[in-house]
Amino acid sequence: MLYYRVPISSGILMFPVFVVLVTVLTFAIGVLGASLNVRYRDVGTVLPILLQIWMFVSPVVYSSSILPQRLRLLYSLNPLVGIINGFRASLFHLPFHWPSIIISAIVTLPLLVVSVHLFRRMESSFDDDV
Repeated sequence: MLYYRVPISSGILMFPVFVVLVTVLTFAIGVLGASLNVRYRDVGTVLPILLQIWMFVSPVVYSSSILPQRLRLLYSLNPLVGIINGFRASLFHLPFHWPSIIISAIVTLPLLVVSVHLFRRMESSFDDDV
């Protein structure tokens, strides 16, 4: 940023928040997938397909602004929507869409709690299943 003389804005200060959110979401999905894969072996076959579908329904390649306004709140239930849009807003000086960011945090944190709880509950039988 210094080399290209790009000014540091206040939006870039939100970038670490989105890094933490995507890290927590990744950890929650990883723990949930690992727990279920030990018990149910078919999860290892289905999970890559589900993750690829999830990538296509997340605004990775396209902007979520192409959706009609009436569907955006429902679309924001996908936790990656708020996180990816937050990354874009912080890097490209765009306005933040706070409802989708808050929904992403509200979905991600309980998912983490449920994933860790399920892991701890299933942990005692991992050696029997393996």
